[in-house]
Formats: sequence, C-alpha cells, structure tokens
Amino acid sequence: SSFKDLERAHRSLHDVVSTKNAAEMQSEVFKADLMKSEALYKEAKLKISSLQSNILELQEKGRLFDDLVRKQQTGEAEILNLRKLVENTEESMRKLVLKDAKNQEKLLNAEKKIELLGMDKSLLQKELTIVTDRALRVEENVKKLENDLHEVTIKKDALLLQLNQGREELEADYTLKLETETAN
Repeated sequence: SSFKDLERAHRSLHDVVSTKNAAEMQSEVFKADLMKSEALYKEAKLKISSLQSNILELQEKGRLFDDLVRKQQTGEAEILNLRKLVENTEESMRKLVLKDAKNQEKLLNAEKKIELLGMDKSLLQKELTIVTDRALRVEENVKKLENDLHEVTIKKDALLLQLNQGREELEADYTLKLETETAN
C-alpha cells in the first residue's frame, strides 16, 4: 500500500510539474505578446498624435487646397482605424492581463501542489522505511525461530531415540525377569 501511495504521489508530482512547466511557457508567450501589443499601442498613439497635428494644420489653413482636404479625410480615417486598433489592443491587453493572472494563479496552485506532494513523498518514504525495518526485524525473528525449531527438533529426535532405547532395555529386563521368575 505504501508503495502504491508512493507511486501515486510520484505520478501526481510528475503531473503537477508538467502543469507548472506549461503554465510557465504560457506566461512567457503572454509576456512576448504583451510587449508586442505595447509597442503597437505606443506606435498607434504616436501616429494618432501626428495625424491630429496634421488635421489641425489643415483646419488652420482653411482647407485651401483639395489635396489638403483629401489628406485630412485620409488622416481622420486613419485615426479612426488606429483608435479602433488602440481599443482592440487595449481590450487584448486586458484579456492578456486576466489570462496572465489566471496563469499566475495556476502556477501558484501548482507550486503549492508540488510542495504538498513533496511533503507526502517524504512522509511516505518515512513510512516505507519504518515498514521495511519492521519487515527486516520480522524476517530476522522468523530465521531465529526456524533455527530454534531446528534445534528443538534435533533435541526431540535425540530424546525419542533415548526413550526408545530405554523402552527396549526395560522390555529386555522385564522379559529376562519374567523368564527368571517363571523358571523358578
């Protein structure tokens, strides 16, 4: 039973370590995605700022030229697209932050499980040592009892031999006395 518990604890420990490794890998991927998202976010903010400056200049000149008007409209469209991109990026960042928090929680839980399994393993190893020691003592006692039984058997056989010899002598003495008395 202790061996099965130890094996089960070993398997659980292996599963927890695998889960921890997977969580750490997800965390690394998240960090890389987060850095990319932050770079896109900063770049989008810079583009928005630049395009907003362009729009202000065009408005100040009173839209003198059609070319400037087209640039303004294009700039506004880009700003909208970039704002959507920023909103999407912010939403993605929020989701990634939540996912990272969940991964961190999983990682902490995995570390706690590893710690508990380590304690279980240690306890099971102690129990196994105790059971092994007991088994060795029992085995030594069995060997001693087998030796004692062998010695007693030898003594018994010797006593039975003496008993048989004594019976034969008594029987011979009795027969001799009986013959002597019947002869008289």
